[in-house]
Amino acid sequence: MSTIAVTNLTKIYSGQNAVEHVVFDNFSLEIQQNKILAVVGANGCGKTTLLNCLAGLIKFENGNIRIDGKDCQRSNVGFVFQNYRESLLPWLKNIDNIVCILERSHYSLNQKRDYVKCWASARNIILPWDAYPYQCSGGQQQLLVLVREFINQPRLLLLDEPFGALDYEKRLAWRQQLEVLWDKSSTTVVIVSHDLEEAIYLADEVIVLGGHPTKIIGRHKIDIPRPRMPTLLQDEKFSRLYRAVLQSFLQTITIV
Repeated sequence: MSTIAVTNLTKIYSGQNAVEHVVFDNFSLEIQQNKILAVVGANGCGKTTLLNCLAGLIKFENGNIRIDGKDCQRSNVGFVFQNYRESLLPWLKNIDNIVCILERSHYSLNQKRDYVKCWASARNIILPWDAYPYQCSGGQQQLLVLVREFINQPRLLLLDEPFGALDYEKRLAWRQQLEVLWDKSSTTVVIVSHDLEEAIYLADEVIVLGGHPTKIIGRHKIDIPRPRMPTLLQDEKFSRLYRAVLQSFLQTITIV
């Protein structure tokens, strides 16, 4: 049974001179519980709009989105944006950037801090808790944001190009870190990526969006066991999946 159901979603933007741009028209999607779904497609196909609708951040003209049978706006949804650094509060230490949104109101401040450290230690996560975000590397800031989202155990976590600013070596390492965080949770993850390799590596399923209005061009099950290691990239099965996803992706673009 699906945890998230998008049913007959219609989303229209009004542009200049009241020209309407229909992004989704009766778009439907089901996402299975405690899985990672990767969403890929050409620029402007509606990937981020889909995340914003799932998060309840923007209104849509028709349809509904249910998470565990509840309206998305009444559900526990986490979101890591592309500009994740801007979500960190520079006047708070790292530990308190997490504590300030920790949903454990019956805990004291020190109990919350201890809980965060124990939670992180159980996942072999090391961060300079008493430093401020601006004193940390980009990788440490990114880990801080991911910890902050996972620790509240959202039913759905949305990731919009979370590793887009990293070089290839660091992206490989971050794929491992994300899998560790997700594996110890009961969270369903939807990740938007422009990197087909990354999408296949991380996900249990990849959907390719395209067309006007947007529809699902391809839907690909990634039946590769976990945990996944970088050597997987040399495997013939991975190559076959990559070619299949690429074939769907090429249907969505025009090459001049």
